[in-house]
Amino acid sequence: MEWVYCVCLPTLECWRSLLESDLEPTGEFDMEEAHLGSRYEISYDTVSSDDMGRAVEGSFRLPGHHWQVFLFTKEAVLELTHRFGTWRSGITGVSFEVPECIVINHEFITGAMSEVFGPASWIVVRGPDSLVLK
Repeated sequence: MEWVYCVCLPTLECWRSLLESDLEPTGEFDMEEAHLGSRYEISYDTVSSDDMGRAVEGSFRLPGHHWQVFLFTKEAVLELTHRFGTWRSGITGVSFEVPECIVINHEFITGAMSEVFGPASWIVVRGPDSLVLK
């Protein structure tokens, strides 16, 4: 099975997921600390709209942390709940169960994330694909 790498493109301020066979080694390596977040970043795998539907998934990065995965799904629950988890790949993240009557949009997502991780101004970036990270 081939490795997938999360590659930072600093001049474009985005991250891409690339197969090992698509990359060519340069012999240079960054320190691990260079890939830790310095702000609250969020990246959506789906196009942002006023109502993103029944499920929204993406990646996020907190100051001092690597990329993680988030998942919001509408469920038959009375109130918003969340739980932290680790996917099979070893990547960590958080999943939210959202009452059916709630509209899942950017404001709702960043509000819920701020409740869990502390008040923050979330910056939308082009981060790594959460499906690849998982």
